[in-house]
Amino acid sequence: MAALSHLEMNEQDLEDLWNWFSDEGIDISEDEDVEALTDDVDILDDDGDLDEDGDDADGEGDDELGDLNPQELTSTYGRTGGTQMNDPVKMYLKEIGRVPLLKPEDEPEIAKRIEAGDEEAKNILISSNLRLVVSIAKKYVGRGMLF
Repeated sequence: MAALSHLEMNEQDLEDLWNWFSDEGIDISEDEDVEALTDDVDILDDDGDLDEDGDDADGEGDDELGDLNPQELTSTYGRTGGTQMNDPVKMYLKEIGRVPLLKPEDEPEIAKRIEAGDEEAKNILISSNLRLVVSIAKKYVGRGMLF
């Protein structure tokens, strides 16, 4: 919720936003929810022996870390290195980035489908336009623009 505090949204706007996320199938987790899920996870090495501070008690496997290739890790796990994103805005931007932008040749076909009452076409147009707005807004991040 802290990630949205700068948007100056009232309670109804926040509720509408959460409902929209839910309708779009976007699962939003609070930081506390993520921490609660990870509290019960035990991390063990291959032979199952970690000492109290999480180090391998017998020292095995420590030399394997030197063989890691950063480019290989980035290509395998992406830029985040496989870490959990806790910021709802970042999660939203990542999710909206999966929606393709409309091509000019697709627009007339989608317009005809919308006129015929096709709800799927309407959703495609809404998602694509939202993606366009977000891509434009990203250019102004950090320039004092509130959005």
